[in-house]
Amino acid sequence: MCLAIAYTVLDEAMTFKAELEAAFPDMEVAYVDTLSLSVACHSGPGALGAASLIRYSK
Repeated sequence: MCLAIAYTVLDEAMTFKAELEAAFPDMEVAYVDTLSLSVACHSGPGALGAASLIRYSK
């Protein structure tokens, strides 16, 4: 498993990433990317999202 972050403000996302890494030291934060415009326009500045993902190997 790994973690992913979606954000509207990069500085806040990087702080959140550090918090997640401290809380879940055995899980990689594999993705940090912007929220889509269709979500960001409704959530506004400072929105953060986190997800856990399962990686399947081939």
